Amino acid sequence: MKFQRQYNQWRLLISYIKLLCALLNSTRGSDVQHLNWNCLHEMCLIYFRIIKQKVGFQLVSVALKGVGRICHLVNIDTMEDFMIILKKFLSADFSMPAFVKLNCVLCGLKTLSGPGNELQIDACDFVITCSNIVMLICLD
Repeated sequence: MKFQRQYNQWRLLISYIKLLCALLNSTRGSDVQHLNWNCLHEMCLIYFRIIKQKVGFQLVSVALKGVGRICHLVNIDTMEDFMIILKKFLSADFSMPAFVKLNCVLCGLKTLSGPGNELQIDACDFVITCSNIVMLICLD
């Protein structure tokens, strides 16, 4: 019950952000850039909170896809911390569905392929995890 309530709250927050972004597209004037940065900031906060708190696998997957879309707009220091979280997420002991691991690998590789080249982080962990997931899928 508690999980369902928390899940609904996160979904509501994401829908509010989508509504805010739709409003930004219809707004004209000098405040648009300021509103865009505020919207990006709020999106990052929500995505990172979902990923750090591991609310649920469905929401983590959505948050990883979202971060993958906006990773080129985020501060390099923030992305470095995020890459550390992703590596811990992939090496965690608990069992995680394959689609979440694949989204984690995809998000990490997208981050490292863009401005993440400056991070000097090795992508081997992501490639090895991807090949392990593919092997598991082939066996099933």
